[in-house]
Amino acid sequence: MVQVQDGLLQVILILKHLVVSFNLTNSCSEIQKMMYGFGDSSHPLKETAELVEKIVKGQLIQFLNLLFEVAVKIDSKKIGVREFLILLRYAF
Repeated sequence: MVQVQDGLLQVILILKHLVVSFNLTNSCSEIQKMMYGFGDSSHPLKETAELVEKIVKGQLIQFLNLLFEVAVKIDSKKIGVREFLILLRYAF
């Protein structure tokens, strides 16, 4: 089993919590506000916000899975900053 260092563990747990418990009605309104803040219309379509949410969830899940794969490949017993930097260096 791969262990996670404390600081990174908190980040991963927060990300997993966001992915699992994202409330569709609340997150869509928040995403619409962010879209407006980044230059979209003052009332972006709900369908667009839902698509953005779906994309972000998928990317977060993919990123977390890649992070665990890196730890396994380098035979690390912990996921920490080193594994995160390896992932950033070689995956992107």
